[in-house]
Amino acid sequence: GTQTQTNPRNTFSINFNMSTLRFVSWNVKIINRLNDLQADIVFLQETHVSRTSAHTLSSSQFPHMYSACYNSKQRGVAILINKRINFSIRNTMSDPEGRFIILNLSIQNIDLCIASIYGPNVDDPSFFHTFFTSLADHSDTTIVIGGDFNLVLNAEIDRLSTAVSQRNWQSADILKQYMKDFGLCDAWRSHHPTLRDYSFFSQVHHSHSRLDYFLVSSSMMTEITDTQIHPITISDHAPVSVSLTQKRVTPPTRNWRFNTSLLKEQDFINYFKREWAIYLEQNNLPEISPCVLWEAGKAVMRGKIISYCAHKKNKEKTLILELEQKIKSLENAYAASPQENIINSLRKLKLELNEILDKKTQFMLQRLRLENFEHGNKSGKFLANQLKLNKEKTAIHSIKDSSVILLMTHNK
Repeated sequence: GTQTQTNPRNTFSINFNMSTLRFVSWNVKIINRLNDLQADIVFLQETHVSRTSAHTLSSSQFPHMYSACYNSKQRGVAILINKRINFSIRNTMSDPEGRFIILNLSIQNIDLCIASIYGPNVDDPSFFHTFFTSLADHSDTTIVIGGDFNLVLNAEIDRLSTAVSQRNWQSADILKQYMKDFGLCDAWRSHHPTLRDYSFFSQVHHSHSRLDYFLVSSSMMTEITDTQIHPITISDHAPVSVSLTQKRVTPPTRNWRFNTSLLKEQDFINYFKREWAIYLEQNNLPEISPCVLWEAGKAVMRGKIISYCAHKKNKEKTLILELEQKIKSLENAYAASPQENIINSLRKLKLELNEILDKKTQFMLQRLRLENFEHGNKSGKFLANQLKLNKEKTAIHSIKDSSVILLMTHNK
């Protein structure tokens, strides 16, 4: 069973533009990135998928996917929700032009209206009129809008360009007026009133801009514990995140499975042989039967393997974090003083980071292919797990009558 944690934990939302992710393994790569960021709700833009292939945006970690598509080469937005989030959908609204998707939902009995948006890259005030007209029916609900708006709200601090002058877009003025009308705040700017940071770098114009925002109802600002613009790595836009304090459901304990790819690592083989030799030296005694020795040995070595994998994973996470921090530092340095040596260093660091992420992606793809090959057309645990996912989708997490909401909590 599952149980609600007594201490609040953050619900983590990520805004991600996918414009440069155009290769076969993009889905696995971005899901790995979202898992590293511990995302719960994901707002995607420029998905570039057709309606018939929109299902490819979902995954086992993010099985709940809602999208608005245009075609496989342009536009497209989506919202992904992590499997650990308990929620119910009341209604959805998809833009036929593939520029926004609006969801009305309840997360742990809190009513929300969330939207993923991809604004035009030209000055088009009519788009924002259309979007906020669609949103008007939900103005009495807490609103969270995440997306690539393709404009800057404050040209003085949200853009850094070598151009002599920049034209002010009418769309920006229209958006700011709608923010006032709907009582919306720029979450990142509210937490960082004077900080200069940017979510997009144009290689063509050598300009930095903050184009990606979370606009949230003012009443929600007290619940936002953190908001960040992350380094620009696997896309040409930086992921933007907000963290909300909410109670969260603890997922059930997973069954352990041996990672067979470790058998290709000489360091692991040497480690395993050394630990097994130590175990036998300490426990291979006359009074201990071979059966007990073997069964106990499996349990001991399982713990050793888990410890090895945890150390390896933490080491990899630390390396990724260090590279991201270096990338972020160089991005800031380049924004302050554009120099060729800085941009070259940035390219090298991003290449190094992407090599690590590609290895993780290839491992995930190999594991997914193996599971589908071995179990895809057979009845067994694989099929049972697929059926379990369907069962969880229809699980009843609360019962509501005319006067009260009764939350049902199952203890382990």
